[in-house]
Amino acid sequence: PIFHELEIVRTWDETTRCRGILLKAGALSRTHTIAGQCVQVSVGDGTPTSFALANAPGGEYFELLVKRGTAVADAIVAQRVGHVLSVSAASGRGYDVGAHVGKHLLFVAVGSGVAPIRAALGVVVARRARFGEVAAYLGQREPNDFVYADDMERFARQNMRVVRVLS
Repeated sequence: PIFHELEIVRTWDETTRCRGILLKAGALSRTHTIAGQCVQVSVGDGTPTSFALANAPGGEYFELLVKRGTAVADAIVAQRVGHVLSVSAASGRGYDVGAHVGKHLLFVAVGSGVAPIRAALGVVVARRARFGEVAAYLGQREPNDFVYADDMERFARQNMRVVRVLS
């Protein structure tokens, strides 16, 4: 893939294991057309690694959830606001939730796999009246590992069932 230099505009710890990173994608954001798509990130001269986009399409940013513990992930997490990362265009089939209008939706994710599900739930909540019942079962190893707590509470207030499960 072709890589583009994207500026880090915000970072935060979602948990002790996972860090959120917001990248200014600019025109590249037009490649993010469906929730659940991925980008590849290259750090230094290392092999590119895929990350699911954690935000719903629309807007000028790519949001990543990076789980610490590998050389590439730790190198990404070490970057600060103002630094740049080499990032590919968004790609992949993602989750076409729009194809399920009028139906009940069930989402299941564990670990950092919650990131693309969060993006899909963001699309659903923006069009909540178009769907039947919505439930998301989210698994983590430890109680302190649950990411996006504020978003999950917001989704629950929109008549979406959010169940946290220790796995």
